[in-house]
Amino acid sequence: MRVRAALVVVASLAALATAGDGPAPAPKKTPLALLRKAATRQGGAELAAAGGIRSMHIEFGAARGWAEVTGKDGKVSRPDFDLEELSLDWLRHDDGSTSLRTRSVSDGLVEIAAINGAYDDIGWVSIDGEVETLSRAQHPEQLRRLTQQRRIIDLLAEAMLLSPLDDEQWMPLPTSSNVKVLQAENVKIEQPRTRFIRIGAADAADVIVVGVDQTSHDVTWVQLPERDTVPCVTYELAYHPTLPHRSTTAPRMPFKITDTVSDTVGTAKRPRLVLGVSRVALNEVDIRVLVQPKPKND
Repeated sequence: MRVRAALVVVASLAALATAGDGPAPAPKKTPLALLRKAATRQGGAELAAAGGIRSMHIEFGAARGWAEVTGKDGKVSRPDFDLEELSLDWLRHDDGSTSLRTRSVSDGLVEIAAINGAYDDIGWVSIDGEVETLSRAQHPEQLRRLTQQRRIIDLLAEAMLLSPLDDEQWMPLPTSSNVKVLQAENVKIEQPRTRFIRIGAADAADVIVVGVDQTSHDVTWVQLPERDTVPCVTYELAYHPTLPHRSTTAPRMPFKITDTVSDTVGTAKRPRLVLGVSRVALNEVDIRVLVQPKPKND
């Protein structure tokens, strides 16, 4: 149960990771005008003046989730779980690679997992002091999962600040060009409200859809579309005028995130995780947090 819960938590943490690539270009009279206003709302200019985001530490004051367990009879149950503590450290290195470290406490059990992009994606996991290195040869599935979860965070980093903000990557939905790409890649997208899509220039699989409120210009949800056998995941974002506590005023951060999933387009969403954000610190993470700890018996 804890293993499944941890996987859901790490995937959901992606909704909060963010990195800045500089100020948005000057507004142009294009269908992306609303998106440019949203980028300004997120604090792009202030982040650029501060040199962008190189690292981020996030603490969560509340975390409640629902695991999905398939029994021997084939029936799926959804037991809930609570985390007493939950935090995230995210870093972008000088070479453009990224690293991720998460720490959670459930029923007194401390679980820490990390993947270091600066050193050929070395990973490790510590469960209540029992430490194990994750290698490609001996732990391919665990390392693949960590790599995939970090990649989701990297994609959502671009979604949160809508960067790189250019007409070639961000497009309003629907357009004939991106629909053709999506059909070719077997990507299915729900039909939400005001929405924009980003298709990665290097990888057509890097598809993100964001919803922007036309009045507040807030990014109110981020969606990773259904693709092949991967279900559609939506992160619903709620904002507060003073929360969470932040070391800087930008970027604009949600204080509540609801992670929902639907198996196929058009089916009902079910929540997987609800997160309350209590504190965010930018550019204060020490790279030493990625160092694999020694076993507690050493």
